[in-house]
Amino acid sequence: MHIGIRADGGPTRGFGHLVRTRTLARELVDRGHEATYLTRTPEHVRRVCPDGIEIASLPADTAAAVVETARDRGIDALTVDQGRVPLPDQRTLSREFPLALVLDDTGGTVRCDLVVNGHIYASETDYAWEGSEPDWCVGGEYFMLSPELRRYARREPTWRAPPRQALITMGGSDVAGTTPSAVRAFDGTELSVDVIVGPGFQNRAAIDEAVAETDASFDVVENPSDLAERMFRADLAVTALGLTTYELLALKTPFVGFPQAPDQRPKVRALRDRNAALVLDEDASGTELASAVATLVQDRTLRRSFFDRGRQIIGVDGTSAVADGVESLE
Repeated sequence: MHIGIRADGGPTRGFGHLVRTRTLARELVDRGHEATYLTRTPEHVRRVCPDGIEIASLPADTAAAVVETARDRGIDALTVDQGRVPLPDQRTLSREFPLALVLDDTGGTVRCDLVVNGHIYASETDYAWEGSEPDWCVGGEYFMLSPELRRYARREPTWRAPPRQALITMGGSDVAGTTPSAVRAFDGTELSVDVIVGPGFQNRAAIDEAVAETDASFDVVENPSDLAERMFRADLAVTALGLTTYELLALKTPFVGFPQAPDQRPKVRALRDRNAALVLDEDASGTELASAVATLVQDRTLRRSFFDRGRQIIGVDGTSAVADGVESLE
């Protein structure tokens, strides 16, 4: 089976769609299928995605261009991960190919064969559909963890009180430039802090300046190959509310989180309702962030409650379940 994956990413729009579909593509290739990206950002697909995945550059950002390119490449089924896909485009694509939609939004009407939405705020009842009812991979149990993260998510992390190791991660591009403020939030904590610099970061000088001015121990690393291990061994983290949010939950790593982009806002209420993390508002100040970090460092009971709750929310086998659904599109 030859699966076409429609996804874009980069410093301005973020890398979440590419990271998520990379996980699915690796699973499908490991099962013996072919995978080809259909993308407007081929240079960023090359940076993010594994070897063995073909890349086809789209001439235009239209459903017609996707159909034409997919035909030329001999695609058997399409998986589209663009956050929101207009219904007319869904109709065009589903007329030509079995279609899976990987969605971030909830609500509205879909016309496809499979709906994938691994967000903890998603439900099948959020959607209406045209034609036949699609299959559903919806909710936190269907969040797609990479093979590395799945291995760590099946292990029990070490609980330490007081904490010793922390992590700062703002996704692939730090779209709001918050990493320097997160660094300063650890001033005087005496923690060892891994600072993750993603492939689209454009504020490295500001990060280095914050590290030099802050009284803590920092390891600033760019695109580390051992990110899953660093996340697993951290006693706490500071993160934007991208897909890393769910990875930290699966690894039982307590965190302070805040949205950096509009599509991250639904997680605020969902995480607060489940008492799963210490979640700040989008416009939180550096002082508020430092206060939240201090609370998580000092309040052992709160941190332990977050530690225990993560795997009640995120499943470990979502990638396999979604790949099963894509295989059923044949």
